[in-house]
Amino acid sequence: MAEHIKTLRTYFSHPKDVEFSDATRCFRVNGKSVPGLLPSLKEVFWPEYEYTKPKFQKKEKGRGKKKEKGGGLKRDVYGGLVRGSIVHNQLRLYANRASVEEFEDQYCAIHEYTEKAISALKIWKLVPITGEYALFNQFPLNVATAADMICMNEAGELVVIEWKTGMDNYFKRGSNQMHGPMKGIYNNCPLNQAYVQLFFTKTLLESELSVKIKHAFVVQINSDGITRYPLPSTISQKKNQLISYFCQKIEFVRSQKKKEKNFLKLYK
Repeated sequence: MAEHIKTLRTYFSHPKDVEFSDATRCFRVNGKSVPGLLPSLKEVFWPEYEYTKPKFQKKEKGRGKKKEKGGGLKRDVYGGLVRGSIVHNQLRLYANRASVEEFEDQYCAIHEYTEKAISALKIWKLVPITGEYALFNQFPLNVATAADMICMNEAGELVVIEWKTGMDNYFKRGSNQMHGPMKGIYNNCPLNQAYVQLFFTKTLLESELSVKIKHAFVVQINSDGITRYPLPSTISQKKNQLISYFCQKIEFVRSQKKKEKNFLKLYK
């Protein structure tokens, strides 16, 4: 088993042409910016959904809502997008076996959500192989993404995890139906969005790396604990329809954006 883990880690540590830039928040392949998977999926499958709707905002106990200059709401540095980035990066360091010095160079402590995730991995007997593994599919999708974590289970099978943090009171609340093959089956709540993201990440891993991902989970970490959601078979069974619909719609969306960009350049 130890030798198998070592072999997998070596396989996933090979240099790649694709990378994610924290500074620009975008993927680059050979230095050129490429579309990210998640924004592309949003354009196609859940274009109406917004995370920041007032009904989802939750006031913290004992704290008022602070405001930035100009009247905008100030996001808690330990919550929302910031917290998600912290937990994802700490789990990346953990999965990629960063040294104590490398960890302490970035953080003074382990976030409580990171601790929950690490404890859960041990309980589930999943051994991390790599974290935030970036990959790119040029054709037919033309998107890049990063698998949050790839693990190996007791049977020596590969498992991919999509981490989600917070969203305590609205993870399963949608505002509309999903578009495409899932319309009428799934609404556009964050959990279902994560399922679609996980499905495409799994598909890209298998096609680009010629590996078999046996299991795929969305894992939500929040104030109540940690919950593991397996990728539904109803989504996996629609593989061809989902990919076909995505390719058709995203090509149209990108062509429209290109036309708008050229128009603005012309009349600037």
